[in-house]
Amino acid sequence: MKTSILKRSGALALALLMALCLAAPALAEETAPDDGLATRGDVVKWLYDDFGEGATADTAEFTDVSEEDGTAQAAAWAASLGIVKGYGDGRFGTYDYVTREQAATMLYRFAQTMDLGFHGAWMFLLDYPDAAEISDWANEAMHWVVMNGVITERDGVLAPKDYIGINELPVWMRKMDDATTVKLENGGYTLAIPADLAPQLNTELPADAPEGTLFAVAEQASIDAAKARGYEGEGAGWLFAIQKISEDEAHRLLCGDMSGKELFARDEAGNHFVFCHPTDVRFDRATTEEMIADTPVWTKLNEWAALAKDRFINDNGLTPESYGNTDVDIALYRVAYDPEVKYTLSTTAFGPLEPSEDVDAASYVLSALNGAAFERVDLEEGPDGEYVVLNFPEEGVRYDVFSADGNLIRRVTEYGEDYMRAVYDEEGLELFGILQEWYFVLASVYDLEPVNE
Repeated sequence: MKTSILKRSGALALALLMALCLAAPALAEETAPDDGLATRGDVVKWLYDDFGEGATADTAEFTDVSEEDGTAQAAAWAASLGIVKGYGDGRFGTYDYVTREQAATMLYRFAQTMDLGFHGAWMFLLDYPDAAEISDWANEAMHWVVMNGVITERDGVLAPKDYIGINELPVWMRKMDDATTVKLENGGYTLAIPADLAPQLNTELPADAPEGTLFAVAEQASIDAAKARGYEGEGAGWLFAIQKISEDEAHRLLCGDMSGKELFARDEAGNHFVFCHPTDVRFDRATTEEMIADTPVWTKLNEWAALAKDRFINDNGLTPESYGNTDVDIALYRVAYDPEVKYTLSTTAFGPLEPSEDVDAASYVLSALNGAAFERVDLEEGPDGEYVVLNFPEEGVRYDVFSADGNLIRRVTEYGEDYMRAVYDEEGLELFGILQEWYFVLASVYDLEPVNE
């Protein structure tokens, strides 16, 4: 663009260049600037990452945002909440610099979505020599960020018209988090609750809470409604609880049905964390009309509860983890962790083989479980040919894993048979190959000759 301007003659070229320079702060750059100043895209990405992650919005609204750098989803989310607006020509202004009062306004608008803004008469004087420089449209926002300790001073002044530095954003966002969340502490762990939701919640640990329970969260209105009907309210309004358990306890948990429980994180000391949640609806009100009227409230609480795990992991420096709990998962975890389980491994080569202390069965089944998800498939019969059989004779169930389709599993019980498929994160892995290797190692330990020779 500058090249074409310079080719023009005399005064016209000079005038156009001057106009371009004067308008530069309001124009979107083609690439992100790298001069230590924050942009509109930076602010909404920080806001989205800290407060909106997991929320969805239509990303097609703006033409100058990118899915790759995260500005598309962040800008769409911010626009859907009224935190920002575009320029009216399809642009968001992703790479436009942001003044301190503009950034303060974005943060304040987010606080207003949580009903944390000013209500009623709130005016007070800002004791800064440059307070009069604040724009009228930013006045309320600047008062709020100062009152809540969000804004950082610059040499004793607010500097509302100065651009905010990229290095200031983490500080502002950390203080914004303090202003918009209530943090519960227990056992050295923190649970952050949005400040607008906190008054609706009961966070007292029940007297009969299992050992290791760090936090328990329920809706107070549901508890009150249940008690008003003469029910003591145990379980009413329950949203979730978080427990800390040992590795041995985690192993025992994996060996059975985990309905209502989810192992979701671990720490460096080897502890695991369980997200406990109801498997039914605990929403309660005195009348049907109240139930209908307060359904949006209950929905909002559950939407937050669904995201609470991720925030808990981040706030406490934990490592996320996830485990399946299908019948196949449970069977394999029992082989790894249940010393009482009885099973055999079999092919036509050597027949059924019992486990041996000289073979680490856990290493094979954990390898089979690593990065695997077991999905049900609709089949009437499996393929012809060889398969490995993991049999639990005392329980009347066996799992056949086919050579012809290395990740196809047939479960056979007295009630019939059904099929599942192992789907691995890593391409090329086959459950059949892992179990077959385990089987032949067992055969070598027993020094067996093939039965079909």
